[in-house]
Amino acid sequence: MLRFEKWFIIVSFVFLFSGCATTRDRGMHDSSVPIEKQSTLEIHYSLHIIEFNGLRVRWHAGWWAQMVGGNSKSIIKIPAGVHTLVANYSVTDHRGGGSRASGLRITYEFQPGVTYRIYSNVSGRHVSIGIEELKR
Repeated sequence: MLRFEKWFIIVSFVFLFSGCATTRDRGMHDSSVPIEKQSTLEIHYSLHIIEFNGLRVRWHAGWWAQMVGGNSKSIIKIPAGVHTLVANYSVTDHRGGGSRASGLRITYEFQPGVTYRIYSNVSGRHVSIGIEELKR
């Protein structure tokens, strides 16, 4: 029985620390568009993108990202151009509390070949979405 406990502790430790910077690659939203005409989105763990140009989507980093936070993200490629995203914001603290916001909307012109980070911006009780260009 002692061997099982040691194995469980080691596996739990590795799992915990390997998840501290999780990335969930969601692929391409529209594979008919050539890769050189697409933009890359890195979606921060606190956001769940629920709508893309009026279409329902489910783009988020996953339940484990909510637990580890920090650098956890979801990645998806979208066609370049002007797009409107709608997101829900959710962060849970270690005591079971947290904060939420729904229907956060942003319209942005995405350039081909550029990577963008979509993140939550919290100021007091106000939550909004921000977009930052990472690299060309």
